[in-house]
Amino acid sequence: MNILHLAPILTHRPNGPSASVVNLCNSLVEEGHRVGILSSYSFTGPLKTASSRVVVLPAPEKPSRNPWAISDAWFSVVEEKFGRPDVVSVNGIYIPFQVAFAMQAARKKKWPYIVTPRGSFRILAQKIKPLKKVIGNLLFANALMRMASAIHTLAQEEADDILRYFPRAKVFIAPNGVSEDLFDVSRSIQPVAPLDAASSRTFVLCFIGRMYVWVKGLDLLLGALKIIEERHPQLDVRVLFIGPFNTPADEKIMRKMAAGLKHPERVTFLGTMIGDQKWSYLLRSDAFVHTSRFEGMPNAVLEAMAVGKPCLVTPGTNMGQIVAESQGGWVVDATSRAIADKLIYMAGHREEVVTRGGAAQAYARQHLTWRQAARSYARHIESLLSS
Repeated sequence: MNILHLAPILTHRPNGPSASVVNLCNSLVEEGHRVGILSSYSFTGPLKTASSRVVVLPAPEKPSRNPWAISDAWFSVVEEKFGRPDVVSVNGIYIPFQVAFAMQAARKKKWPYIVTPRGSFRILAQKIKPLKKVIGNLLFANALMRMASAIHTLAQEEADDILRYFPRAKVFIAPNGVSEDLFDVSRSIQPVAPLDAASSRTFVLCFIGRMYVWVKGLDLLLGALKIIEERHPQLDVRVLFIGPFNTPADEKIMRKMAAGLKHPERVTFLGTMIGDQKWSYLLRSDAFVHTSRFEGMPNAVLEAMAVGKPCLVTPGTNMGQIVAESQGGWVVDATSRAIADKLIYMAGHREEVVTRGGAAQAYARQHLTWRQAARSYARHIESLLSS
């Protein structure tokens, strides 16, 4: 099967679609499929994360004055360097180049396409910049979704939201995955030394990701720490934040909230980390926390499960069903009080925390590797094409 992925790939930021789409493509190649990537962004360098067997097509060198202008030359390039796609996979719905390419390819070349919204049609996601979303939906996004042969969602929660907007859509679920190397991280990497002034009874949480306060629900998490300080002043709960601030405004909000705690030293901003350093801090933590209001499917939660950390998540992470089914953590409402209540419980039940971490890793090993994700994805598309 020939699968062409349209995606906003960035070579200098190996996260989000730049990580998940490339990992999926690498695994699809391992499963025997021919796979191409056409990025809607110009590359700043070679796509080193892609397998040599993935056909990486040249990206647009510069945006056209008319973002909807797709010349026939683009289709000629695809056919010459990749071949005729059996299906085009559109990753993201508000990128004009991708929308125009997919819809024109369907009309002119009869190339069917599927859409992976990656959280963009979650109900709360539609409330961010709502006027722009309404206009974009009326002008092109609704048509893109309705004309798609199918819509690929990453989890059941996202599928439910999609069907509220498009009740007649063909929807299939295939999750993101994790590298199998992560299952052995704890054998090769040592956790960092205990945090300064932290006792053996300190309960350490870790968050990894771009710190976008409202979307990621980080205000809810810091609000939960404040509630814990007020209700259980003797309880030492700490949070390690790994990742960049989304904007200077997000940094200002988070530092102000942390400074307002009675024990601001219990919040540590570690900045961006990759590789062994990131894993050493994650291994030091007792649990992973992700309190998003909405997501596509955060790779950080999958990675935490793979290294054996139980996860505290909100329904908006799109991971609620997986965490609940695996018994690899807890799902709580997206409120500071609900988060605080569960953190207090977790800190008082350390053995259960460890047990759930083991369950998270076992589930990830059995269901959430990239090879398994690729097989599920390909199986759904083959069924779709044959029908």
